[in-house]
Amino acid sequence: TVVTFNKRQRALNYNLGYLVGHYLGDGGAYDGENHTRFMSDDQRHLAVLRQRLNEQGLDPHPIHSGTKLKGFRVYGVEVYDWFRTNFGVLSGDKKLPAWVLTTPEVFRRGVQDGLLSTDSHVAADKAQVTLKLKNTGLVESVATLCRTIGVFTTRVGKEKAYTGLGIDVPSLQRGGISHPAKSERLARIHASPAPARGYIHVVPWNAAIRDRIVQLGYNKQDVPVLGSAYVNKGYISQV
Repeated sequence: TVVTFNKRQRALNYNLGYLVGHYLGDGGAYDGENHTRFMSDDQRHLAVLRQRLNEQGLDPHPIHSGTKLKGFRVYGVEVYDWFRTNFGVLSGDKKLPAWVLTTPEVFRRGVQDGLLSTDSHVAADKAQVTLKLKNTGLVESVATLCRTIGVFTTRVGKEKAYTGLGIDVPSLQRGGISHPAKSERLARIHASPAPARGYIHVVPWNAAIRDRIVQLGYNKQDVPVLGSAYVNKGYISQV
């Protein structure tokens, strides 16, 4: 339930989980550097990020592009090695190791928040929360992570180099996204009447359901709600 770096034991709490998710979505510990980066283009989001880094005692150093704040560097070889070793370096090889799935739920919720705060799109008018990543393996791992905390997901196809994961809005807790603008849009979705479309009560797709549908003489194109649903490895749907 704790990890150690920079000569300090750190609880696997929400804030540290958030930083892991943020690193996976928009961070890096690149070759030849001595620091870990956490980036964002949103100034209000950067204020949240700074607070989370400070709460972990990680002493954020601002990164500017011209006069605009773009993110923070955290110096320290142990921090650099911990993020790099456990979670990968570049977008194509980032990973969510299996041990994360056995951590306290509060840590896993933080990881989800960090990822959704960096790499999700929240469309209030469509009642959609979509996570898009270049790494298909990471998408599968995130889907499994979400399942362990009761958040349903559905595969929504590829767009150029990105794989999309639709997040079931009702199972995503209010306040489940720290990014201020996205959080406000999510609140509008929760406050509005049930929409006619969007990722609402999605059905996790898997091989067992697919095989049963085939046995019944159907294919997934015949059942729209299943046609876009995600093959959630390791789990059997409740349907």
